[in-house]
Amino acid sequence: VERQPWWQFLSASVCILGEDREYSVLFAAFCDKIHVKGVCEQMDVRKKKLPIGIENFRELLKEDFYYVDKTSFIQDVLNEEVILYTRPRRFGKTLNMSMLYYFFSIKEKEHADLFHGLSIMSNPKALTYQNRYPVIFLTLKDMKNNTFEKQLKMFSKIIVNIIEAFPELWDSDKLSSASLKTIEMYHEGAQEEIDLQVSLQFIAQCL
Repeated sequence: VERQPWWQFLSASVCILGEDREYSVLFAAFCDKIHVKGVCEQMDVRKKKLPIGIENFRELLKEDFYYVDKTSFIQDVLNEEVILYTRPRRFGKTLNMSMLYYFFSIKEKEHADLFHGLSIMSNPKALTYQNRYPVIFLTLKDMKNNTFEKQLKMFSKIIVNIIEAFPELWDSDKLSSASLKTIEMYHEGAQEEIDLQVSLQFIAQCL
């Protein structure tokens, strides 16, 4: 019996894995890493960079990193009023949040093409929600201070950044003078616990 080159058996494995996009992409990345001759060529997979530490959805796609399509998660969000996902560190929670931001945010219409070719594009109902809403994006991963007072200060800075991301609030004719004063208070760095407790709710209502 004529022996076949060992890498051809790997190619056959890739074809089987190809039915599951997540595993096939990861396997292709492995093949790239160890320079398996012919495997990636047969899969027509270009050599890409591994997205180690990349948390921005736009950066990941524009810079041609490997990406496992998880845009079906968008439909899961649409099906729920409140969603909580708990995962260990480095499981892509922030990246998924970034994906949701670019899909729903009215400020990211110019980047709607990021989703071309991804699974969510085959969901017409979900696409009716694309880039139609003001979206507050925040992460608390940098709140690592060792005292409650320092944590309040850090959260206050996060609130300031959120307000600065929506300069249209200052010119809104739908907000009362009292609401504008409250926005100004937060923008100046309010650090009272009672004020910060309702800050996100207040900003969301204003938007």
